[in-house]
Amino acid sequence: MKIGTKYKILSIDEEKEVQYYLKRIFLQNGYKLYTAGNGKEGMTQLANSCPDLALLDLILPDIEGIRLIKEIRKVSDCQIIVLSSKAREQDKVKALDAGADDYVTKPFSLPVLYAKAEALIARSWKGGLSRRKAGELEIDVRSHE
Repeated sequence: MKIGTKYKILSIDEEKEVQYYLKRIFLQNGYKLYTAGNGKEGMTQLANSCPDLALLDLILPDIEGIRLIKEIRKVSDCQIIVLSSKAREQDKVKALDAGADDYVTKPFSLPVLYAKAEALIARSWKGGLSRRKAGELEIDVRSHE
């Protein structure tokens, strides 16, 4: 399924190498990719770009990842996939409980991550989410209001 031509992804990760590989795979497949190296920059990008999906690391220089997930959930219903080197079960459960939709442990397979991203975005737009929220703005996709 190739749905990326009009969807936006925000990657929040301080690792330049991770950002490079994410850009390669998502841009090649028609997605618009925004990047941020820390949580504060990520929240600014989130407000400006209203992404369909956020990919975020739990280890950031300025904010703990679980807290960032909760902050994102206050203003957006975008899908969230955690990309983290934290592999303990309790870290995964905390992230999912905080509002993440999926959890992928680093190092990860780009094709698997890409497939998960496409599946989450497709489900959110096909009927799973009829309302989209970004800050105080809320749109009902079905009624166009």
